[in-house]
Amino acid sequence: MPQTRKKSLHRTPKPPSESYSDMNKDDFTVLDHATICAEWYRLWSAFGFSEHQWTSRAAKVEEYTRKLLENKLLTYKEQLNKRNKLLKQSIDDYEDLMSRTGLSSAIDKSIFDKLKLKEQEIYIDKKMQELLISEGQLIQQRSELENKQKQLCALLHSSPIEFDENITMSLTEINKKIQDHIKMLSDLKDLRRTQVSTYYLKLKEYSEQLEWTPPSSSTVEYLLFEKFDRCLTADCLNEIENTIHNLESQIEAQKTCFFALHNQLGHLYERLGKDPEKDYLLIFKHGSDNINKFAIKQLEHEIASCREERMKNGKEYRNSIRQQILSLLEKAHLGNDERTILNKLDFETLTPDILDAYDAEYERISQFYEKRKPILDAYEKWLSFWHDFVAFTKASTDPGRFHIRGYNAEVEGRKRKKFLRELPQVEQQFLNVLSEHNDPSFLIDNIPIRQKFDEAHLQVPASALPSTIAAKTAATIAVSHHNSALTPVRSRTPAATPRRVVNKESNLATTARRPAKTPSTINGRKLLNKV
Repeated sequence: MPQTRKKSLHRTPKPPSESYSDMNKDDFTVLDHATICAEWYRLWSAFGFSEHQWTSRAAKVEEYTRKLLENKLLTYKEQLNKRNKLLKQSIDDYEDLMSRTGLSSAIDKSIFDKLKLKEQEIYIDKKMQELLISEGQLIQQRSELENKQKQLCALLHSSPIEFDENITMSLTEINKKIQDHIKMLSDLKDLRRTQVSTYYLKLKEYSEQLEWTPPSSSTVEYLLFEKFDRCLTADCLNEIENTIHNLESQIEAQKTCFFALHNQLGHLYERLGKDPEKDYLLIFKHGSDNINKFAIKQLEHEIASCREERMKNGKEYRNSIRQQILSLLEKAHLGNDERTILNKLDFETLTPDILDAYDAEYERISQFYEKRKPILDAYEKWLSFWHDFVAFTKASTDPGRFHIRGYNAEVEGRKRKKFLRELPQVEQQFLNVLSEHNDPSFLIDNIPIRQKFDEAHLQVPASALPSTIAAKTAATIAVSHHNSALTPVRSRTPAATPRRVVNKESNLATTARRPAKTPSTINGRKLLNKV
């Protein structure tokens, strides 16, 4: 019976002598020692080698295989280390690119750690490509932002933002700062455009009102042509503002001229007796709403026409306006100093300018009178009351009043109480008005008004005055005697002329019950009844 062929010990794969933790599962299958020996045996059998031939060479094959495996494993480990280094370098490059761009990491650590080396390489390469695309977009965005910034800086005559080379900044931060600067410039541009639009409306209105034309190729001309983008710099705004200020000054001067001409024409209309409905110029009645050069020219032409018409009756007009001025001078109680201009005009040759001077003098005296009128009214009110008080005092102290028919002591007492009560009030009102205007040099017929007021109190005995007025009068007299060098000049015309009560029957016997009716008694009774 033939013996079966004894199986070689090398057919059965031996367990590996070493395990390599750095290798993957597939690599263990390829580089396993027993597996390679079995593969060698299969190849030898396939080539027709006998068992004896395999057995005689098995040791050498095994030694060669071991060396080959060691070389392969060494090469594999070197390649594996190199790939790990490259992978780490890729990760470092990715992180460096992230810091350069300022973008956040797109790598998921939980997924990345579970991947094999090849998959990790592919994963990192994919994320790197995505990050490079984002970097290119950021670079393009920065270029666009810098161009936009350059345009705005050119419009506003401003400086672009500058970055410090010593400070490291990412592309995202740089773009963010440029965007903020552009936003600031855009807001400034919008603000200046709004301001320039307002200036445009003003300049258009002023130029039409003044019929003014700006210099050629100037900022103001660009503005009036609505080229706003050429007027946004700070220098342009200053030039526009200065121009507007100058035009406003011209408009104010134009308004002043218009209203002066308007007043002059109104005075001429009034002096010439013009009918407001038929003869008044239309622009005179409604021209203040639209003041321009044309309106001023119309007023000047109308004034010239009225002056010619006034000159035709120049002598009559001169006499009329002169009498009106004299009447105002009398009403205002002005002295000779205020009559100098009028006296000078009376000797001038009659011309339109002289008639204008008369009109101006009338306006001056009229304004002067209106300014003095409150004091004059208060003085006239006090003077009238004072005249009544002086007349009553003279009549009530006349011994012959008891012989006047109809005399009533009770009525006299009531009137005395009334005067003693109201006289201080009237005087205080006058003094208050005088104090409010605070004009120490106020004169009436070249005499200080306070002097006339104080001198009037000397016309009646101090005992007849109210106690408050008597005390003030005594103090005034004491001061005047103490300051002899400053003694006031007595006026030639007294402030109040007392009324005299003539009574020819004062020598009659007091026992007469009913005196005879004489002209003197009748006049005395009328005076008492009037007071």
